[in-house]
Amino acid sequence: MEVAISTPNIYGRVALAQAMRDVSPDLMDILGAAAALPVDADGQVDDGAAEYEYRFAPLVGIYGGTLEVFRNMIAQYMLGLGKTRYSSPRMAS
Repeated sequence: MEVAISTPNIYGRVALAQAMRDVSPDLMDILGAAAALPVDADGQVDDGAAEYEYRFAPLVGIYGGTLEVFRNMIAQYMLGLGKTRYSSPRMAS
């Protein structure tokens, strides 16, 4: 996660979003049921940050542009690979 935050370009955005998606379910598992309690509830193990991150993580890849779009931009512009083709052209009969 530290590498993703310290990278200011498109690589960092993709790395941060993917790291949040990968880590947030594990964080909730480690903290257990107490992590799902609302803020200021009895028995809460943190200030609600783990639960917030868990709900927010899937959206990180969408709100600034989807991860798929950014990965395609990295492939096309940074790595010099060809444009992604999502469908094959139809052949005329």
